[in-house]
Amino acid sequence: MPGAPPTGEPASAVPPTGSPPCPWATLPNHAASDRAGGAPQGPPRRVVEPAAEAPTVSLPASSSQPPAASPRRRDLGAWPVRVAWLLLPLVAGPAVGDLLDGRSRPVGWVAGGLAALGWAGGLVATLVPHPLGLTALRVLGPTALVLAAWATLSGDATVGAGVAAVAATIVACLTIASGTTIDAFVDGASYGAERRFGLRVPASLLFGPLPLTWVVVVGGTAAGPLLVAAGAPVVGVALVVVGWPLAVGGLRALHGLAVRCVVFVPNGLVVADRTVLTQPVFFPRPAIAGLGAAEAGTDATDLTAGALGLVVEVRLADPVAATRRRGRRGSEEVVLHAFLMSPVRPGALIDAAREHRLPVA
Repeated sequence: MPGAPPTGEPASAVPPTGSPPCPWATLPNHAASDRAGGAPQGPPRRVVEPAAEAPTVSLPASSSQPPAASPRRRDLGAWPVRVAWLLLPLVAGPAVGDLLDGRSRPVGWVAGGLAALGWAGGLVATLVPHPLGLTALRVLGPTALVLAAWATLSGDATVGAGVAAVAATIVACLTIASGTTIDAFVDGASYGAERRFGLRVPASLLFGPLPLTWVVVVGGTAAGPLLVAAGAPVVGVALVVVGWPLAVGGLRALHGLAVRCVVFVPNGLVVADRTVLTQPVFFPRPAIAGLGAAEAGTDATDLTAGALGLVVEVRLADPVAATRRRGRRGSEEVVLHAFLMSPVRPGALIDAAREHRLPVA
């Protein structure tokens, strides 16, 4: 018959005239014929043929595309300070105990209770890394060192116990001050795909303001209760009323140093440093031309606040406006074409920039 399909092919296999070719073909079901050797039986099957391969479109690398999640550096994190702090009462405890044994029972109880609370608070801080915990450890670590040195120099502890106590507290303080610990605690406040790196403390604060603030925090917290236990309740209560608010103010000031950081986000980076900037500044990915170690004689804007050590320079393809602090209360608007910052671990920060697909010089 004219127009009929070839023998053995079902009519449904021929697409209607004018219609686009079907991506599939209708084939007879030969299962029954294979079994019985007869004519094909059963309804036809549709076998999907692979469609023509679509052309692959390669998108050019765009600075606006967010990077894939960057792998974390394999470092020790907060484990060194955890171990050092956990062993502290075992190594330094005998010397501090000898120091308290020579005092009256109420004073010994209050001082021992404060020491136990401090150690327990420090242990919790090491188990849950966060900038708040870093602030607490920066207060408690030097306090433990002072107690160990006092026990050794006063002669209340044996020479062996005193040396062991001083050595253990020095190790604890060094682990607290290490860049690995600082970055682990600063990064504990990250959200989602953020990655945070701590900034070094300005040198102008290391020699003077910081030790005085530590004295206010520790003295304001402990002096009142110890004087009450020593039999001077009026003076002790007065020091509690005055000293505890001062200690809270000192802690807030110290905590401001623990939250200074550089934050890598999927579409750029943020510099959050209230010591030099009135508010955090965001640098989008397209605006960053390069990041690397600063060279001598650079003309970049200094945002390090005078911190010591290696400085990282960020060059910008597009200028970014920021508000820089000027004195204690003043501020000024600046346009940044390049700037300097002082991370605690410059190498780790540059590696993270590379992982986030930022241009690294």
